[in-house]
Amino acid sequence: ANINIPKNVTGIGISAFSGCTALRSVKLPDKLTVLDSNVFSGCTNLTDIILPAELTTMNTGCLKSCAITEIIIPATVTNIGNNAFSNCGSLASVYV
Repeated sequence: ANINIPKNVTGIGISAFSGCTALRSVKLPDKLTVLDSNVFSGCTNLTDIILPAELTTMNTGCLKSCAITEIIIPATVTNIGNNAFSNCGSLASVYV
C-alpha cells in the first residue's frame, strides 16, 4: 500500500501508522514540520519515504523497524530523537 497524505495536513499523531505492515511508500505533505513519536514504527515493509522540505523534528522511534534503504533528511531538521532509525537493518545511506 502507498499513501499520499493531503498537502494541507500539518500534523500526524503519535503512532498513527505504527504496525502498518502493508505500507510500502509514503509521500509526506510539504507543510508537515514534525514526524511524531513512533508514527511509522513497525512498518516493516516501508521502503520509500519522502520527507518534506520544511521538516524540523523527527521524534523518538519515528521510523523504527522500517525497511527503508536510504533517506534524505532536509537541512531544516534540527532534532532527531532517540531510536528514530533503530532496527532499520536495510538502511544503508543517510543523506543530511
